[in-house]
Amino acid sequence: MNVEAEMLSLVTACKGSLPPGVAEHIEDLARSGECAVALEELCNYLGETPAQYPSDLLSQMASLGSVLKVDPSYWRPLIAAASKPTE
Repeated sequence: MNVEAEMLSLVTACKGSLPPGVAEHIEDLARSGECAVALEELCNYLGETPAQYPSDLLSQMASLGSVLKVDPSYWRPLIAAASKPTE
């Protein structure tokens, strides 16, 4: 798995949900070899946005997080929010 490419793919998929400039900041982290920090930042920002994300995106996030040994507490709230029924 090319973790940098996976991380950049996640950022691209989430750009519309991120505040201005944040995607670029996270991409810079990934390109600097800080993919674990980039994933943590991405999850933190997405957690602040009241939205449900596609299950394939969340699976990709969890898979990458496992490879990078990132604490699952970063992406689990996003998965939990996605599994809640919408009103």
